[in-house]
Amino acid sequence: MVLSSPWRQFVVGHRRKWESQTRVGKLFAGNLLVPSAVFLTGGSHSIFVETCHLLSLVSMSLQQFTNQHRIYIVPEAHGCSIETLATDRHPSVRVHLRDSHADIWHEYDL
Repeated sequence: MVLSSPWRQFVVGHRRKWESQTRVGKLFAGNLLVPSAVFLTGGSHSIFVETCHLLSLVSMSLQQFTNQHRIYIVPEAHGCSIETLATDRHPSVRVHLRDSHADIWHEYDL
């Protein structure tokens, strides 16, 4: 959600439109940062929407959320390397990481 004001003349000859979010290219920063944060922390859209609802905040639709992931977030994440991974203590995860990804340091979530 973005709050904005109509075009205003602040100084003679200069006009500016105020917006509550800065832009990253054509996107508002929050519309890219929020889905990124949810994705990178292992969250889900449904829990994010529920939290927004409890706080009386407007949230983005599942379609918008999915588009941000598909276009921006997932392609960027493919270029990242993982050095440390924190998971629950599930034995199959431990075995998979040990056998297939010995270079990744495995820590356990409490």
